[in-house]
Amino acid sequence: MNPVALVFRHYADKREMMFAGATEFQAGIVEAVRTAPGSTPPIEVVVSALTAAGSGLVAWGEVTRRRQRMVASSTELRERELIKMDTLTAAVAGALRERDVEALTAELVARAGVAVFVTAFQCWTEASEPADFPELMDAALARLRDAV
Repeated sequence: MNPVALVFRHYADKREMMFAGATEFQAGIVEAVRTAPGSTPPIEVVVSALTAAGSGLVAWGEVTRRRQRMVASSTELRERELIKMDTLTAAVAGALRERDVEALTAELVARAGVAVFVTAFQCWTEASEPADFPELMDAALARLRDAV
């Protein structure tokens, strides 16, 4: 059978194929937020969950970098990526509200955490030498803290 036909038996289109695993990625982050110790500050909970999830992504190395280059080269895929990040933000905010974080604070922390993740991931993707993802997350969070 034609390999392309086999791929499209599993994925409706190239966007679906490029974003396979997004649901599981988000679910893992949300679960980590929900189950973090109650005394941990919300931003630390979110950044920790995103750091762990991002570390899993970057473990794929060049495959992940290639995927990001493909996303960056396509308006359609960039749009899908933005939707994915917005959906993730909403899910993280919901998990924070379940932890009794006030709604507006939960939204703000979720947006800030995802912005830290996106920044660190972009730095990792564009690095000319191997970069430690948790260190990039720490650096992005430090920049945000310095800015505010």
